[in-house]
Amino acid sequence: MKVYGVEITEEQQAAAIERMKRDEFSARAIKQALLNAGVPETARRSATFTGVVYAEQCAHRAADRLIRQQKKAGNIRLVSATMWQWKHDETANR
Repeated sequence: MKVYGVEITEEQQAAAIERMKRDEFSARAIKQALLNAGVPETARRSATFTGVVYAEQCAHRAADRLIRQQKKAGNIRLVSATMWQWKHDETANR
């Protein structure tokens, strides 16, 4: 996934998804998981943009995209105004 011209690796995305599966989460928690997984500190933006994009900006946008992807796939649900939860397999508890 590219965010502001910065590549978010499969490993970084997997770390964020693992954080989603652990317990309730907010976009801020996913952003922090991406930062911990090594989203670059700074990177030059692509030719379309000027200046420098920072890790916080990349991680925040990537977290938003991952949450939207998982919501669309039906893997997460909103439990409060800002908190999400991974939908665990209901049949596994039976």
